[in-house]
Amino acid sequence: MKALFGLSLLLWNLSCVFAQVEEEEAPFTPVMFEDSHLESVLRKTLKKTGGAIVRRDMGSLRSFSAVRMKVVNLSGLEFARNITELSLHSNEIIDLSPLAGLIRLRKLHLQGNRIHELKPLSRLVNLTELRLSGNRIENLAPLVNLVSLTKLDLTGNQVSVVAPLSKMKKLHTLWLDRNRVGDVRPLVGLQGLKSLTLYQNRIPAIQKAFLTKALSGTRILF
Repeated sequence: MKALFGLSLLLWNLSCVFAQVEEEEAPFTPVMFEDSHLESVLRKTLKKTGGAIVRRDMGSLRSFSAVRMKVVNLSGLEFARNITELSLHSNEIIDLSPLAGLIRLRKLHLQGNRIHELKPLSRLVNLTELRLSGNRIENLAPLVNLVSLTKLDLTGNQVSVVAPLSKMKKLHTLWLDRNRVGDVRPLVGLQGLKSLTLYQNRIPAIQKAFLTKALSGTRILF
């Protein structure tokens, strides 16, 4: 199993290298967008009112915000390979696949969308802040390796199992209110937490008492 995982990781890394080489060899290749709202905001950001947006344009982005713009499809953003901050909250996004290779991202805001699957975020290991509140998320397993996170907002989803968060030792702020969490024992090792929000979940009183004692230095809201 480990060998298979190692092979898949190697193949993925090679694909990223080939994609980077292709981008460098074809900087003026036009980037195609399937979402007119996304393209419109990008043109304003890039100050490019006419002509094709090319790969070099996308590579120049360091931050980008398209908030409350009715964005549905993120195709084209995969070429923003140098971006470190991305805010796409309050849209109608379901598929995060175009973000899978944006490994320089440090801040990603995706709250208020229609997201269910987090697998495309699994390799964004440089993230320090991730906001996913108000989506349709159940499975946190794809986030297990995002151990650089210091802020994680999962408010208002459908999360019941929090074990994938147990290795996020750098977290200092965690929002898990309005979910379906019943077992909070995986959180006891997060000794760096300063603030933990857990109200409107399914946590039994005995576990609340246990967590409060284990994280005595944390401000916990049940």
